[in-house]
Amino acid sequence: MALLSDAAAKQERWRAQNGSYATIVSDLRRGYGDLSEHGYCKLTVTADNGYTLTASRNGPQANDKKCGNYTLNALGTKGMADGTPGTLKDCWR
Repeated sequence: MALLSDAAAKQERWRAQNGSYATIVSDLRRGYGDLSEHGYCKLTVTADNGYTLTASRNGPQANDKKCGNYTLNALGTKGMADGTPGTLKDCWR
């Protein structure tokens, strides 16, 4: 997903320049703020020993019972939060 890939690249750039990962989305200086290009997802960031980026369903996608929120962490591990039955492959293309 472009939203998370772009944010992950910006996280690594932020860390190289500041010595730690960004803890708020606005630090990543994305052109669309915390929303995806078309507003279907909202980006949040959690910084712990690395970071976890979460693309939360927004707009029409918010009521999708099959697909949960997509996560990507500093190790490159992808996942789907919320215990929904869908798969990353089916839900996030």
